[in-house]
Amino acid sequence: MTSVYQFIRSTISLSLSARRSYAISCCLRFQLFFPLGRTHSTPLRSSNIPRTYSDVSKYSMGDSQYSFSLTTFSPSGKLVQIEHALTAVASGQTSLGIKASNGVVIATEKKLPSILVDETSVQKIQILTPNIGVVYSGMGPDSRVLVRKSRKQAEQYHRLYKEPIPVTQLVRETAAVMQEFTQSGGVRPFGVSLLVAGYDDKGPQLYQVDPSGSYFSWKASAMGKNVSNAKTFLEKRYTEDMELDDAVHTAILTLKEGFEGQISGKNIEIGIIGADKVFRVLTPAEIEDYLQEVE
Repeated sequence: MTSVYQFIRSTISLSLSARRSYAISCCLRFQLFFPLGRTHSTPLRSSNIPRTYSDVSKYSMGDSQYSFSLTTFSPSGKLVQIEHALTAVASGQTSLGIKASNGVVIATEKKLPSILVDETSVQKIQILTPNIGVVYSGMGPDSRVLVRKSRKQAEQYHRLYKEPIPVTQLVRETAAVMQEFTQSGGVRPFGVSLLVAGYDDKGPQLYQVDPSGSYFSWKASAMGKNVSNAKTFLEKRYTEDMELDDAVHTAILTLKEGFEGQISGKNIEIGIIGADKVFRVLTPAEIEDYLQEVE
């Protein structure tokens, strides 16, 4: 009874997850763990007492218990927190990228939480360097952290080597930051995926970086809540000899596939980079011109 009383007093100020972990450790120490279904009238046999943490897990919440730990793999070999981060990406607004023969285009929906929000204060496509841009799907605050870190890395490279950072290297450094947040205690994965568009000595390039830190080069890709329909549409429309203007038209048509409401230059964003190696975000007026061309 004394041990139970001490346990109750020591866990009053703890959260539910911390209290559960503390309870398991105390039960293993004092052999107080009761298997599920046991009542006070049922004798506790030594064979029923769990001796290891794996035994304890049999009586706990299954795979869901691993969602509280970032650095622990579930029995199915997954880091559950990364699965949650991918869910955050899948619930974000649709974003896509297309690599043309002479450039790259990235585009995204820009839906405001309220009509009272000034649309000029919301910008999902960001410029990392003069020749590299990025768009995200998922949690906006997480993307701002990654944009800031990527810009700092590009600045350090330019200061050291007196030349722009290659697209592949900047993507690799950004992915390394995201991967570090999948193996450290006291942090969580970034709830965001990135599409990085750039043009350097290797030509036009498009990369996607996911919360796990994995990254791949893509000819065309999409992410967000309408990712399935968007990728299906891109698979049908994409050709490797596509010009930049055609890629912009395809990007607009892809967004229209799952767009709710009337699409306009104010509720989508488009960024392009061509052979001049200058990334820029199209103005609403320029987007309206492209919209008229595809109608």
